[in-house]
Amino acid sequence: MFWLAIPATYVARLVFLPNGNASWDQIVATAMFLHGLSPHWLNFAIEGNWTIAVEATFYMLFPIFAVNITNLRRAIIGFCFSLALAAAAWPTLRFLAEAYGSSVAKNFAFMSFSMQAPCFMIGIATFFLIRLTKIPQWAPPAAGILSLMS
Repeated sequence: MFWLAIPATYVARLVFLPNGNASWDQIVATAMFLHGLSPHWLNFAIEGNWTIAVEATFYMLFPIFAVNITNLRRAIIGFCFSLALAAAAWPTLRFLAEAYGSSVAKNFAFMSFSMQAPCFMIGIATFFLIRLTKIPQWAPPAAGILSLMS
């Protein structure tokens, strides 16, 4: 799915050109999907681009997850580990973000992959949970329609 998002992301980056305050390293990091690795790069070239950074980081790490998380038990352990990682990383990320001093950088702690990893791990656990249960064929489309209506 990420590969489908890349062309749309580059088109959006042409439409919403980098702001005038962005440096070349910020623009290059954003173009290479590495802008989520530093508070100095995140959201400076293009505002609101932090979600793409988090997704790109997840997809870079996905082969590791796919090899090591092979069942629901491991997915739950991975979720617990991601929560522990988020809790441990929070003070350090807040300290680093405060050191940069900008209002966008102060949000880096929340916008970083380590804080969003539990969301992805819930998705992986849900995948294994769905595989273990007998879900009627009509249920996933119905759930999608209901979620769009809400």
